[in-house]
Amino acid sequence: MEESQGEFNFSTGQKVWSVGEFTRQVRGILESTFDRLQVRGQIGNLTRAQSGHIYMNLVDDEDSGKSRISSSQLRVVMWRGQASRLRFQPETGMKVVVTGKITVYEPKGEYQLVADRLEPEGVGELQLAFEQLKRKLQDEGLFDLEKKIKLPFFPERIGLVTSSSGAAVRDFLRTLYSRNGLAQVRLVPVRVQGEGAALEVAQAIELLQRDDAGVDTIVLTRGGGSLEDLWAFNEEVVARAIAGSAIPVVSAIGHEVDFTIADFVADERAATPTAAASLVTPDRVELLRRLDGSQRRLALGLRAWADRGASELARRMASRYLADPQLVVEERFEHLDRVLGDLRLLSRSRLDELESSLSLLGARLEALSPYAVLKRGYAVALDAAGEVVSGTEKLSEGDLLHLRFDRGKAGVKVEELG
Repeated sequence: MEESQGEFNFSTGQKVWSVGEFTRQVRGILESTFDRLQVRGQIGNLTRAQSGHIYMNLVDDEDSGKSRISSSQLRVVMWRGQASRLRFQPETGMKVVVTGKITVYEPKGEYQLVADRLEPEGVGELQLAFEQLKRKLQDEGLFDLEKKIKLPFFPERIGLVTSSSGAAVRDFLRTLYSRNGLAQVRLVPVRVQGEGAALEVAQAIELLQRDDAGVDTIVLTRGGGSLEDLWAFNEEVVARAIAGSAIPVVSAIGHEVDFTIADFVADERAATPTAAASLVTPDRVELLRRLDGSQRRLALGLRAWADRGASELARRMASRYLADPQLVVEERFEHLDRVLGDLRLLSRSRLDELESSLSLLGARLEALSPYAVLKRGYAVALDAAGEVVSGTEKLSEGDLLHLRFDRGKAGVKVEELG
């Protein structure tokens, strides 16, 4: 710690400090006294800056017996580098244990804890991160049953995403080929734990989506381990890749008691690599048994069909038509003659009806004809324009009219109007 340069006050016998000098003196004392420390408390006023830094207040939790007003507060900052490595999302109200170094922010004269580690209290960091991501993806509907894709009954080519050197790949292939040696397997080797493993798994799933991959089923698998060992399959990038796959995905991570986020998003979950191989391929012995049963049922069905056909043929052979085919022909001709006779009678009757109707209509038209009236002794008067004269209101004395009779016509002159 540097020696202070403050002025000496002779009247009081004390040094006089500037604000900056005193702040630096306090900072030096704090940093030298508290190298690294852990502080337990409850998060308050949490802020994530656009830069990626996290700022918060750490206060005594509500279970400490102190009121929020009287409880102490400690300013905490976590720089972007450390914040980006957090596996869970800190939230206001969460109880945590913060590890870091105490320092003084000189521009404001405030002391603060620069955190390099943040752990949830009472539950592990990984377990909390697991629960947070599970709740988030479930709310988005990534676990919904209606989004699951059905596995093909007889896959032709399986995409296997796992470590090429682990026991999981050996267990899977041994079980697969013992059950059914016809399915092909395309192995995409990846790291299944450690830094960068999750990204490799997600990229392998995306690679198998390509048409040239030619797979119709994808299996993600690895052997058992701790929550830390299995963590790659709890990463959001893997969950998103599984949810976006157009090819059904089977998750077989760890042992039967192990559950990962990948298990919830996948279309099917298998407890172990061996169980995954049994799930995706039908057993050859079982297939042969089913085929044998189908053959027996087909043979019985064909025999029953043949027996029914033979009985029907015998029945028809015994009929009189097959015994005397000429009789059938003669009966058909006789029926045809009857039909033709009926048609002739029907046609003649219909023609007679039409002739009678036409005669009646002709008589009616004849009765309504003006020429028929003339035949009864009447005449029709026409003016010079050839229009029929039906009254005297348009005539004058001296007008010439034409009279038309049944036989011939004559011209007349109007002498008198009455």
